[in-house]
Amino acid sequence: SRTPHKAARMYYQNRGINAATDMRIKTLRYHDGADVYFQGKPLMLNGAKVRYPCIIGRSSANGRWLGLQQIFITKDGFSAANEIRAIVDTLYPESAPNKIPKKAMIGGMTGGSVRFGEVGKVWAVGEGIETMLSVAIALGSVSVAAAGTAALLEGLEIPEQVERLLIFSDKDANGRGEQAANALESRV
Repeated sequence: SRTPHKAARMYYQNRGINAATDMRIKTLRYHDGADVYFQGKPLMLNGAKVRYPCIIGRSSANGRWLGLQQIFITKDGFSAANEIRAIVDTLYPESAPNKIPKKAMIGGMTGGSVRFGEVGKVWAVGEGIETMLSVAIALGSVSVAAAGTAALLEGLEIPEQVERLLIFSDKDANGRGEQAANALESRV
């Protein structure tokens, strides 16, 4: 669906980006019960697929569709990452917890991003969908894109029409977000 479901509306509210509920972005979709995958297979618990509401972003670069970003959320509008990690830890205790991503990435998305509107002369880019929705709201601009991760931000393809690139870095404890932003800036 193109309209945020109740869980997504609550998630946006919990993240402090209520205005995102009213945004209709072609590259964002909402699913009220998407399958969770682990190691390429649907995650199963007690014989049933593990499903969560999610926000789905379509990643592309220069007219090519590259894959999807999925943000799994709980029915009450919070990140489902900890719940999913707990299920995986129970089912696969040998898997390192840091191998379970907060956000699911499907497909080879190097160079791409989830674009909110057409790319203009001024283009604002950063890591997460939620962060960049906040930027779009603050700037009043739809020429915004979310790469998904620090590594994907670092390798982002910059379209030819971009004359000014605004890079919004995450302030990670390990500094990875700022490193990625600096690496992208050095390529421009």
